[in-house]
Amino acid sequence: MICTFVIFPETHAGTILRRKANALRKQTGHRYHTEHDKGNQALSSRFAISLTRPCRLLLTEPIIQLMSVLLAYNFGILYIVLSTFVSLWTERFSQSLGDSGFHYIALAIGYTIGAQAGARITDRIWAHLKARADGRTQPEYRVS
Repeated sequence: MICTFVIFPETHAGTILRRKANALRKQTGHRYHTEHDKGNQALSSRFAISLTRPCRLLLTEPIIQLMSVLLAYNFGILYIVLSTFVSLWTERFSQSLGDSGFHYIALAIGYTIGAQAGARITDRIWAHLKARADGRTQPEYRVS
């Protein structure tokens, strides 16, 4: 994490503009200011914006609504599987409570393998899309 402060460049527009304004003030002696310097917002208004933005995005963006429904469905299925897994093995297959807990290990292994395979597949798709676009990348390539 410490390396990121040294290696990665600054991308926040307000910080970049503030640094440029400071450099120009030192060079020229004139009073340069950015729009980020003027009229700092109160903490309450920043909290209001930060807390209402996710709700506004959910209500106004169809892709976020679709992804929310899909993720809610996946979470519901996962919850049902994890909450009824023990009762399946104890009632249907007459295993003891301790033995039925071992089946969670199979789920954990399957989830881990699925996550690792999915990451590798995503990387291959991204490399293919990057090669097709002559080396240019887009953030959407990671989601395709």
